[in-house]
Amino acid sequence: MTGNTKAGSDWAYPAELSPTASASLEFIANLGAGLPPLSEVDAETAQRLVNPLSARYSQTMLKGLATIIQAQLPLPGGTMDVHVFDAAPGTPQPLFIFIHGGGWVLLHPDCFDHVCEDIAVKLGCKVISLDYPLAPQAPCPKPLDACVEAVRYLKAHGMPGLAIEGPTWVGGDSAGANLSLGTLLRLKGDAASPDAGVLFYGVFDNDHSTRSHQVYGDGRFNLSTADMDWFWHYYTGGVSAEALADARLIDADLAGLPPLFLAAAELDPLRDDTPALADRLETAGVQHELHLIPGALHGCINFANFYPEVEETYAAIARFLR
Repeated sequence: MTGNTKAGSDWAYPAELSPTASASLEFIANLGAGLPPLSEVDAETAQRLVNPLSARYSQTMLKGLATIIQAQLPLPGGTMDVHVFDAAPGTPQPLFIFIHGGGWVLLHPDCFDHVCEDIAVKLGCKVISLDYPLAPQAPCPKPLDACVEAVRYLKAHGMPGLAIEGPTWVGGDSAGANLSLGTLLRLKGDAASPDAGVLFYGVFDNDHSTRSHQVYGDGRFNLSTADMDWFWHYYTGGVSAEALADARLIDADLAGLPPLFLAAAELDPLRDDTPALADRLETAGVQHELHLIPGALHGCINFANFYPEVEETYAAIARFLR
């Protein structure tokens, strides 16, 4: 294990917000002013209110550094829409398959276009962002099934007009990190398996008694434990034990996975999920790097303009992948 941290169990729990985190939190509060807490609305209402707001924000943050096109993948389970990012048209580059966050319930690729543009530029790769089906309309494991199909297709066929050369990576944030790890587990030992994974502040367990939930889960730090209860309810409520195992990945058989870069946000109720996963990867003999984004809230890659630490994280990812 390498990175800019000690073992996750040694990470401190600062009582005060950093100036950058405070500014980011104020901006997020202003952006979502008037929105009710998730616990007060159903999933369909939350999708109607949150998705357009997040998409509009993402479009304002684009720098115009990548060509972005919308395309479709013809998959066995039905057509999947994707967003394709190319910051170096005609130049062969590795492929990063991005799986967005949103608690398996909210958001779409257009809410993460600015993030994918950053990844394409900072990691020197093509990016394809998946519009997988969301819960509750598609509960666990249907989103994971669709992501696995998409990765299989892209590994076999690529994307017309996109100059792909070298390794394929898969990654995402929050629930997207969960789906990325689930995809790697499904494809372990398969020719379609990506060559590495990048997991930003992932959710890997439904245990909300961890110290990070106790310290950061009361709603003061953007994401709350109550929010995570709401997401888990809509994603896994009523599913079989077998399906739940496709979401609760902390106890999965991790041996044989490709290298993984794990990034945790410091002021995040999900923070302890990441070092817990790192501990299990260490035991399983999987190459990995554990990285802390200091002073950062959950969702910080969406608000990277507030965090120079996110730039440093991308630099660390680039070193790890190459």
